[in-house]
This record gives sequence, C-alpha cells and structure tokens, in this order.
Amino acid sequence: MERRDFLKAAAFTTAGAVVGPTLLQRAGSMIASPALAATGGTLLGCSAQEYAGKTREQLITYLEDLASVPFDTVHNRFPWQTSLVNGYSKWIVDTGRTPILSWFTRGNGGDVDWRPIADGAHDARIRSEAAALAATGWPAYFCFHKE
Repeated sequence: MERRDFLKAAAFTTAGAVVGPTLLQRAGSMIASPALAATGGTLLGCSAQEYAGKTREQLITYLEDLASVPFDTVHNRFPWQTSLVNGYSKWIVDTGRTPILSWFTRGNGGDVDWRPIADGAHDARIRSEAAALAATGWPAYFCFHKE
C-alpha cells in the first residue's frame, strides 16, 4: 500500500470511529484488500476506552464489525500503578490480537518524575513488570510513556 493510500485509510478509520460507520467500513475495505493481506506487512489496530456505557472489549468488537475486518493489534495506555499483565491485556491476547502496551508515568496514584526513573529508583518495579510480561510469552509491542 502506498504511503498516501495508508494515510487516507488511517484518516478514514479515525473519522469513522468518531463520525460514523460508513467511513469506518470504507477504510476497512481499503485496508483489508487481498493484495495487502498477502504481503503481511501491515497491521490494523485500534485503541478504545470505555464510552457510552460500553466496555473497551465491546467497543473493539463493535469497531471490528463496522470495519468488517478483525484488528491485529489493540493499543492501551496503562498508568504507572497498573500491571501490564492484567485482565484487559490478557483479553487482547486471548482473542487473537497483539497488545500494544504503553506504560505511562502518570495515573492513579500521582505522577512519577522521569529523573528518579533514570536514576534507578524504580528499577525493581520495572524489572518486575518486564519479568511478568516476559513470562507470558506473548508477542507484544511496548512503549514507555508515549515517547
């Protein structure tokens, strides 16, 4: 897929998620072309937060239905105090998707400054999370914060 076509499809997907199903269905058909699938070089994914009384899981399934294609990845941003291996990340893997796990230094218990992280003050926590994630054997993408 050419870069411009990809950007158009991505824009349609974003707009479809916000504006309505027609654009999302159009993007799904563009992205899920047999020629693209044959190359194996592009993954389609999403990120969902609870909205309008629906869980993240329900919204992901709903968006897949609108796009008429399954998502390869699901991206979620976890606050510092949340374990990366949790019910939601397990659901992502158990349903055949690859998790993109962003671990933020802000969240439910207040922000964690980056200086103490760089100085090693949180190495035990980081090692614990890394070991737990490695123990799952999952393929996953990991992002520290969003940078």
